[in-house]
Amino acid sequence: MTTHRNTHRRRTWLALAALALIVAVAAENAIAQSSSPTITRNADWTPVERVFDDGVRMVLVPAGCFMMGMTDAEIDDLISQYGSAEFILEFGPQHQQCFDAPFWIDRTEVTQAGFARL
Repeated sequence: MTTHRNTHRRRTWLALAALALIVAVAAENAIAQSSSPTITRNADWTPVERVFDDGVRMVLVPAGCFMMGMTDAEIDDLISQYGSAEFILEFGPQHQQCFDAPFWIDRTEVTQAGFARL
């Protein structure tokens, strides 16, 4: 009977901890969304960085649009410099990419050692 109660208490605490985490993340996203105006030019953007509880440094990406990829002229220039390579063609065509809501992204790439720590 005691083991059953302990298991039930443990599950209750885990459920409460999970709920608290969900509420915290939702609140963080709501704050980020409400305090981040839509950015249309790089010159208007001021980077917002934060180190989260797990020690990971992240940057807030604001809502807005940017041009992703390379123009045909940029691709032609690379091909003339380095020869035709399949990977160069993967950088085009240039297109607009938009985000409706801000989000956090790691400031640097995640290494295998960093991933193992998490």
